[in-house]
Amino acid sequence: MLLSTLTSVLFTFSTNVIFERNLNKFLLWTGVNVLTWAVSITSEYFQDIS
Repeated sequence: MLLSTLTSVLFTFSTNVIFERNLNKFLLWTGVNVLTWAVSITSEYFQDIS
């Protein structure tokens, strides 16, 4: 639930940046979104194996 909400918020920032035509900010917000997913998936993986 939290991950989907957070992802939606981050995609909103990414979409706003697309309309501003600012590639650096777009890459930043896309990177933050990917990092959020990576941390979540890694966390779930280590919870499952322990």
